Amino acid sequence: MAASIILGFTAIRCGDVARHRAWMTRAYALALGAGTQVFTQGIGNAVFGTSELNTALMLGAGWGINLAVAEYVIRRCISSRRTSRARTKVAP
Repeated sequence: MAASIILGFTAIRCGDVARHRAWMTRAYALALGAGTQVFTQGIGNAVFGTSELNTALMLGAGWGINLAVAEYVIRRCISSRRTSRARTKVAP
């Protein structure tokens, strides 16, 4: 998370707002990982039982799910901006 914040800060200092938004979205997703870990841990314990391996995998899954959703949102926003820019550049 610290690396994402530093990269986001560096991006905004260079004036790259899009890259700043992407890094800060990743940092926020990692920060919210603890909330998702509650669900993954509960479901993992119910389905697979309790063990150290299960605990580690379910904690990692909480962060992984959040990062996957964040990357999806980042990529969707980038592609929607590109298509909207392409539409506005077309002269009637």
